[in-house]
Amino acid sequence: MTPHKELIDDYTKPNVKLIKTGSSVIEVEGVGNVTFLLSRNGEKVHVTFSNVLHVPKLTANLLSIKYLNKTFGMVSTFTGERCLVYKNKHLVASGTGVGDNLYSLDISSEWALITHNISNDLLHKRVGHLSKAGMTKLKDMVEGFTFNGELPDCTSCIKGKMHKLRFSKGKAKRAKDILGIVHTDICGPMNSHVEKQTGRSIKVLRSDNGTEYINNEMMKYLELKGIQHQKSIPYTPEQMGVAERNNRTLVERARSMLTDAHLDKKYWAEAVQTANHCKNVSPTVAVTGMTPYEKWSGDKPNLEYLRVFGCRAFVHIPKEKRTKWDAKAREMMFIGYCQDRKGYRLIDPVTNEIINARDVHFLENQMYNLMNDGKPKFYDDSLFSGSISNSSDNETNNDSNNETESLRNDNAETDLPDNVVSHSDDAIDNNTNIDNSVDNSLPVLTRPYRETKIPNRYQDFDMNGMPDLQMPNLNRMCYVKALAAMINDCCLEPKTIEEALNGPDGNHWRDSITETILGHIKNKTWEIVDQPNNKNIVNCKWVFKIKKNSKGEIERYKSRLVAKGFSQIEGIDYNETFSPVVRYVTLRVLLAYAAIYDWEIDQMDAVMAFVQGTLDEEIYMKIPEGFNEYYGKNHEKKVLKLNKALDGLKQSGRLCNSVKLKNWVKDELKRRFEMKDLGTANYCLGIKIERDRKNGSISLNQTQYLESMLRKYCMHESHPVATPLDCNSSLNKFTNSNVDMRKIPFQAAVGSLLYAAQATRPDISFAVNLMCQFCNSPSKTHWIAIKRIMRYLRGTTGATLSYTKDHGDNVIGYCDSNYGGDVADRRSTSGYVFMIGGGAVSWSSKRQPTVATSTTEAEYMALSAAAKEAIWLGKIVTDLGIAHANGITVYCDNNGAINLSKNNMYHTRSKHIDIQHHFVREVIKSGQITVERMPTAKMIADFLTKTVPRAKHELCAQSVGLTL
Repeated sequence: MTPHKELIDDYTKPNVKLIKTGSSVIEVEGVGNVTFLLSRNGEKVHVTFSNVLHVPKLTANLLSIKYLNKTFGMVSTFTGERCLVYKNKHLVASGTGVGDNLYSLDISSEWALITHNISNDLLHKRVGHLSKAGMTKLKDMVEGFTFNGELPDCTSCIKGKMHKLRFSKGKAKRAKDILGIVHTDICGPMNSHVEKQTGRSIKVLRSDNGTEYINNEMMKYLELKGIQHQKSIPYTPEQMGVAERNNRTLVERARSMLTDAHLDKKYWAEAVQTANHCKNVSPTVAVTGMTPYEKWSGDKPNLEYLRVFGCRAFVHIPKEKRTKWDAKAREMMFIGYCQDRKGYRLIDPVTNEIINARDVHFLENQMYNLMNDGKPKFYDDSLFSGSISNSSDNETNNDSNNETESLRNDNAETDLPDNVVSHSDDAIDNNTNIDNSVDNSLPVLTRPYRETKIPNRYQDFDMNGMPDLQMPNLNRMCYVKALAAMINDCCLEPKTIEEALNGPDGNHWRDSITETILGHIKNKTWEIVDQPNNKNIVNCKWVFKIKKNSKGEIERYKSRLVAKGFSQIEGIDYNETFSPVVRYVTLRVLLAYAAIYDWEIDQMDAVMAFVQGTLDEEIYMKIPEGFNEYYGKNHEKKVLKLNKALDGLKQSGRLCNSVKLKNWVKDELKRRFEMKDLGTANYCLGIKIERDRKNGSISLNQTQYLESMLRKYCMHESHPVATPLDCNSSLNKFTNSNVDMRKIPFQAAVGSLLYAAQATRPDISFAVNLMCQFCNSPSKTHWIAIKRIMRYLRGTTGATLSYTKDHGDNVIGYCDSNYGGDVADRRSTSGYVFMIGGGAVSWSSKRQPTVATSTTEAEYMALSAAAKEAIWLGKIVTDLGIAHANGITVYCDNNGAINLSKNNMYHTRSKHIDIQHHFVREVIKSGQITVERMPTAKMIADFLTKTVPRAKHELCAQSVGLTL
């Protein structure tokens, strides 16, 4: 008996409607046959169970041991909690007792369910809504695909593939070799990939006249690679027929898949990738008698693994990641196939988390309905289509008669299974002769001719009577930006060593891992010992990072072996953990004075800096993954006894800084450590440093980081706004929300924004500080506010913070507060900013610790906080040898606070103020700071304390040295 109707072949109505199980009676809805693939001594045997009952209310499949013995002559034995089933003295199945004379069959190891006689409609959906003619051809080209030639009308195909009448006939020449001609219409980077896969190089690149193809950089690249560039005639999209038709085919199939699965258009990129996967294992006109996959790899594909896009799926949760009473499977949605391994890609529709998995159970007849508001939505065709620019001299083509469909890809990954490259229908011929010579006199090629007949079911449909719908032309740069996003994200950082070594950049990561291990061996970080008894063994993991330069180009593949410090025990594995770190304020002060005094700025990197400190404690660590491969032998029951600190250990930072390097200069550092001299600093801590020595200025920006962050949270194509927060909105901790926020990455998003706010973006400091207050219990309203901040950054990703010599070297401060701005507890917010060289070097936006009883008190508390920062900045400036005879000037816009700071007489209105805030009086008296009045209209710290209108926000940003 089974509750799964989809497993049953030859499904019919049952003779018995009800059956008795114990004390209850359950209903039988159908009966049929279920086929299993039995693995015995390496030989596969098909076993069909007849008269299997369909009982929907069951929670598991039930198989009678008596039925096995009687029908198939099998013998069952029971030993303890195990049941063993034999056929001719060969073990064919086994199970583990679960109580009440029931045994759980070990299907994962001995049995595999196969799906014979799958319905043609289900096959049609699995192969990405391939046409009837294509499916007929496909059954002879692949394995695991049974199609009897009958296919019912598919409404999803009609909705997704409807098009205008075909264009006029034409003739064309075909390429005679793989990569002989590459047709391109806004496609992804593939040159280096296909060269590695095939050992052959691209000979001809055919494109239209778009600016992304016709530019100096592109021309130099093609010339360097020896690739001939063929361009289509302006206003003749027919010459780009291969690329256009390929895009159209993918988009039509993807649209049909989305329609069939009732999915919102935001999943279009995953649908296109899955359609591309199916296209590679489908028949094409260019390749006779085989699929593009077989042409590329030489292997005939087996399609038993294909599943229906968008169906419900249950992913097995490893026992290491769940407790005893946790569910053993997680419900997700199937969205495609893995690129660098055999497995499936699945998404959690709530959190948008994407995982790769092998152990998956599919419910292919059940789809998620993820349309907005649960209602059907028409697709915005402008997302998938638009005219291709075929203009001369890079003009814009506004003619919409020659419409073709293009696609953009802003998804994080491009999944081509087994590294198969997508070939258009007309790109490959059976002729495999290799001709490396390129004839420069080749004629301009035209679109290949292919006769297309209207399907019989559409013969009665009056195509000529349809109105000629004009699709909107999209800005071509939308596609270019999407391409750039895809190029950036093609190089994803692996999470595990398995992903690293088996991925497309496996050779780079293998070299990086080798370099890291050899570095530890050279440094004598550990020694291999027998695992001691009664000792805490710290675990470890590999962390992989792709280092990029200021232009976003890959500079280095970095691997780090990191100890899992959270498994250390205080007092045994570590004692002290404090270690000093550089503050952004210090870095900005140095850069500001470098601009003013024209100092040189060089950058150095200490190789494996964290492993220089010697451990005081006795720490043992597990053998890391990949370790035995590099040592050339197995180390069972061995561990690593650490001699030196390792990344991740709680005391590593302290030990790294405790080495006596206080008085070292550049040469001494090189003598003590293995150092890399990186030359002039242009990229540090995720900040791009741009210098204009002629004008005496240095500018900082985080464009690369911000763009990456926006892509991470799917906000890279959001509509920009002018301010970080809405002036008319009110946010507090008690905002009601019916939305479950546990799976929303609110805290992670706040952390990402906080990094930018602390480094180069004082304009979002107040907004991010406000969001930090809701991390403990966020609501949907707070998440919308987070996304608004990202929308603001979307329009200002290129903002720069500049310092120039023209503004002098004085340190100038501004402080402000908003009185009772927090509507929940009526606390005020303090804000200050300090300037050097016309740019902000230090700023803060922070809620005050106590409730102020007046505006004077609130401003006084803000002035006190600013005074503390001024004293610290003064010490840095003094250490740099820069004198400030008159102290640091701090501007305040409240007369009461200024008078209170200069008058220490006892007053009934100030007697309750905490003594710590009166610190400001002493530093004023000593001459370390001077407090002066600044009109409220000119107070540039205003946007650090409250939400301000656009004009005020832009004025404050400009005043602190930001160019938005």
